[in-house]
Amino acid sequence: MHQHTPTRVLIHQQAPTRVLIHHHILQHVFSYINKLQHVFSYINILQHVFSYINILQHVFSYISKLQHVFSYINILQHVFSCINIFQHVFSYINKLQHVFSCINILQHVFSYLNKLQHVF
Repeated sequence: MHQHTPTRVLIHQQAPTRVLIHHHILQHVFSYINKLQHVFSYINILQHVFSYINILQHVFSYISKLQHVFSYINILQHVFSCINIFQHVFSYINKLQHVFSCINILQHVFSYLNKLQHVF
């Protein structure tokens, strides 16, 4: 014949097993939580990296804009160089005008001298 163990004794005998099972499950849960914390830590690090990459993109954008500005400054330097060359050309033209003016005056003088020569 089977001997039946009282229910109260069974519960007391199964209780340590239940505690061990709960403890084992909790260990797995905390292990997964720990792994998740590592994952979130890596995600946080990646967010910082992407933040720095974003900042670098802005820096490179400003550098690109500065390059355009320097390109325009370079073009302006060429324009001013051309203007300077034209100023020299106009200065020479102005000097030539004075020379031609002097030649014109000399022509008048020689014309008067020629007329005077005919008079005498």
